[in-house]
Order: sequence, then C-alpha cells, then structure tokens
Amino acid sequence: MDINTIVREKVITALETSKEVVNHNEVSYIQYNGVNIPIFDEVVNPNIPIPDVNRAGTYIIIQDQQSSDAAIQHICGVRLTVNLTIKVVTRWGTIGFKNVCENIGSLIDSKLRDLRSNSKLSDVQEVKLSVSRTITETTISNIAFSKIQIYSITINI
Repeated sequence: MDINTIVREKVITALETSKEVVNHNEVSYIQYNGVNIPIFDEVVNPNIPIPDVNRAGTYIIIQDQQSSDAAIQHICGVRLTVNLTIKVVTRWGTIGFKNVCENIGSLIDSKLRDLRSNSKLSDVQEVKLSVSRTITETTISNIAFSKIQIYSITINI
C-alpha cells in the first residue's frame, strides 16, 4: 500500500468520532459542538449532506499529500515524511465568523498531536504543524472562511 494512503487512513482514524454509510458512501465524521462534520478525501462528495455549524455549512478536506525520505534514517527500516493539508471550510451567507473554522482547526490539531501516543498508530514518530493559516473568500451572496493546516508526519515503515 502507498505510504500516502497509509498516513491518510491513520489521520482519518485519529480524527473520526463516527463513521456511517450515506447514499452508498462510507463517511467519516469529526464531532464539533454536537454536530458531525464530514471528512472528505481530496474532493467534496456531492452525495454527502453538508451540516451547519452555527449557521455555516461546514466540512473538512484532506488534500495535497506528498512523501519523501525522512532526514534521519535508522538501520531497522525506512523512515518517511508525509506532508498533507487539512482544510476546514465554513461557508456562510453574507456575514460570518472565522473563529468557527479556527476552533475546529484547534480540535483537529489536538487529535493529530495524539497520533504518537495512540497504540494502534505506534509507527508514527513525529507530527509537526508546518503551516497554519486562515483564508477568506467572498462572493455577492456568500463568505467562506477556511482554516488550512499543513502537517509533516514522520513514520517508520
């Protein structure tokens, strides 16, 4: 199995609070303020309903993965570093608040920091938050805030 697939599955496992089949698609969710927010792999599935969190359509996308040899190797096996982007999107009407996507981003960060201590994920050696930023996009009828977090995850294979 490709290392990017392995790490993506580990990240989704670390984030998810529930999983269900919706319209013949298996969907992982993270819960925030009692709302199940879908986690998408690279693109939003149009068959999955987007829930509202504080009146904002909210979802999470895992995207832009790449891998390379880690800077420090060991004699027992290969150590790789995988970079991936997690994007939390909140889409509002004409007025919205970016603190919702930022708070969900903080929840994601706390869950990913626990990757190393999770016994099922013991091959993860290091999790670093390389970049964290919030962007704003506007149209005549909507405003969207996105929290973008880029992680660097070192894993032994």
